[in-house]
Amino acid sequence: MFVLIGCRKADFAPCSDHTSLQHAFDFPIGVAYEPAYALSDSSYRVISHYHFDQWTPENVMKWGAISFQPETYQWTEADAFVSTALQAGKKLHGHTLIWYRQEPDWLPFYQADARGWEQLLRSHIRTVMGRYRGMFRAWDVVNEAFLADGRLRPCIWLDKLGPEYLFIAYEEAAKTDPQALLFYNDFGMEDNPAKLRAVLRWVDQLRARGIRIDGIGLQMHIQLYYPDAARMGKTFFDIADHQLLLHLSELDIAVGDQLAKGNGSLSELWQKQANRYQTVVSMYSSLPRKSQYGITLWGVSDRYSWLRTADQPQESPLLWDDEYQPKPAFCALISN
Repeated sequence: MFVLIGCRKADFAPCSDHTSLQHAFDFPIGVAYEPAYALSDSSYRVISHYHFDQWTPENVMKWGAISFQPETYQWTEADAFVSTALQAGKKLHGHTLIWYRQEPDWLPFYQADARGWEQLLRSHIRTVMGRYRGMFRAWDVVNEAFLADGRLRPCIWLDKLGPEYLFIAYEEAAKTDPQALLFYNDFGMEDNPAKLRAVLRWVDQLRARGIRIDGIGLQMHIQLYYPDAARMGKTFFDIADHQLLLHLSELDIAVGDQLAKGNGSLSELWQKQANRYQTVVSMYSSLPRKSQYGITLWGVSDRYSWLRTADQPQESPLLWDDEYQPKPAFCALISN
């Protein structure tokens, strides 16, 4: 199965980040890339180019970011992202086509019968994937469609089309770009057997209809002590045993909860964070090679983390600190 690696504090002594992270593993190491940060911050730009061989657009390709009127698209930022990535020789992972959040402002007011809503869903997938056909290695076709108890999440598509919207989405995606890998992406399945079982049952239903799906993305926004490592490892292998690629698609490891509880200084928690990162990567590395799609970090520097809030001003879940110094977690991974 998998081996948990125990690491001495000395293993995480200050290290140089001259060794490229992308060369440390046999599978792609990706990052969520935000063009606005790259334009204004040269350190962000340099690290994204040097250390990662696959980029996921953090926000610029979500429906609400590219469509401000029905069936009308503004491609400037998305095109610039794709052009920059391809010129830099990066693999591209598309995120995300259908999500119940960051939808266009006009979508709740759209007027159509069920057939019209189906045409709208198909048209959006066909338009976005078709524009970049052959450029993306894979797409998160649907994001976060299931609740913790395994039921489908209420959303506009479930309301207008029922559960069939999921089948329509993957059918259209497979037709639009037959070469791209198709993923379902969600959070919490690494520690929720009920949710995982529901998703895998739905995968079986897709396949029974002859509709393609290639992999599962586990977002992996996790903490130092949650979820349990053994539970995570079992989930990894359950997905692999289902003949699906596994993408750790939005990995970061929060320390703010422990800092708020006074369970160690920031430097002490960063050492534990390093061990946790190494444990996750070790478990993932123990999967069969055919199941490893890759690991994507949800950001570069702590200064831009989506987890950094007014309530958690010292939250620091990533591999580089606010000043772009490599943290113990980075050193742990390049020495993996």
